[in-house]
Amino acid sequence: MNDRVRALMATHLTALCNAQAGIKDAKRERDEADRRLAESADGTDWVDRSFFAVFRNDDDGRAHRYREASRARRRAMAEVRKREQLARRADQSFGKELEKALARHDEHYRALKGAIRECDGALRQCRAMTKHLEAALQRPKPATKQDPMRERRFHEAITRARREAPKLQRAIHTAIRTVDLAIDQRLSDPVRLDVALLKDLAQPDEAERPLRTLKGQVTAAITTVTRHRGRAEHARQVALTRARNALIEREPRSEPPPPREPRSEPPPPREPRSEPPPAA
Repeated sequence: MNDRVRALMATHLTALCNAQAGIKDAKRERDEADRRLAESADGTDWVDRSFFAVFRNDDDGRAHRYREASRARRRAMAEVRKREQLARRADQSFGKELEKALARHDEHYRALKGAIRECDGALRQCRAMTKHLEAALQRPKPATKQDPMRERRFHEAITRARREAPKLQRAIHTAIRTVDLAIDQRLSDPVRLDVALLKDLAQPDEAERPLRTLKGQVTAAITTVTRHRGRAEHARQVALTRARNALIEREPRSEPPPPREPRSEPPPPREPRSEPPPAA
């Protein structure tokens, strides 16, 4: 995390620290209100605590003190809930702004975000290829002896699969390579699709076995890309947490000033020495 991110997050960090300090102050007031309520409950019975001495004379004022302490505690509890809500909002705003700042000015975080986008794109293409292969493998219903549209659907699905297969192969390779470079700089084994299985497929019945083989390869690629995306997402969360902790720990805390040393009094002036009288 560079100084540019720290400069952008200074205002939001101050707001977050103020909100957290407000929670501590509100909880101290609540604890004090609890103590006063417990003290005012001494010498009262359930009538005083339930009806605040409405049905009896309150000569010594104990019910009145309990009523005021109970109201003060309710106000303190409401203030704690209010401060906690404000702190949650400040924390959410801080997290969003920190993510934006890191995405703009932190190279490592930006690489992780790019790797996640590459994985999402590769997964979308894998799912689209799975739909094409399933359409090519679709069989007619048992009640239908002959489906005149089956061969047309088969050739349309095979055409789309042949057109998308090279793009899918590049997308899978790019996604895995991007994640490896963004995390640990070590390249994993490439995932390969046997695109040659799509060649020379003329009839639906003859193409079932190679299409199912290719579909299994695409399913394995989805599993691999999903695992790499999880690695990139975990690394992104770790980087975000580290940046957050670094900012919060770097924030200077207000400490009480050191006690002043007592000023040393100047020594009293020395009295002039009395000269002896001159000899006669």
